[in-house]
Amino acid sequence: MVNITVRNIPTEILKKIRILAAKERRSLNSELLITLEAGLCALVEEKAMQEFAEAETGAKKVSSPEVRALLWKNLFGAWVDERSVSQVITEQIRNREGLS
Repeated sequence: MVNITVRNIPTEILKKIRILAAKERRSLNSELLITLEAGLCALVEEKAMQEFAEAETGAKKVSSPEVRALLWKNLFGAWVDERSVSQVITEQIRNREGLS
């Protein structure tokens, strides 16, 4: 892992990080890492959502893995099958055995 030094942290931000660290019983370093990761994830998701919206309208081609993940997430749960779980499993087993 790489170590870095962050300079000129505004006092208000440092106070908030310290409060969060104490509340969550984490070190200041751990809280900074968690906050940084959460912020980056939110930023990536926001940009991916913008690209996703452009892709849905046809204005832009899907390019990033984040947007592909959003497309899959959007489709997840959309499939409806009238068969029971047991029927689907039985059918899959028969198909794999070449019995259908």
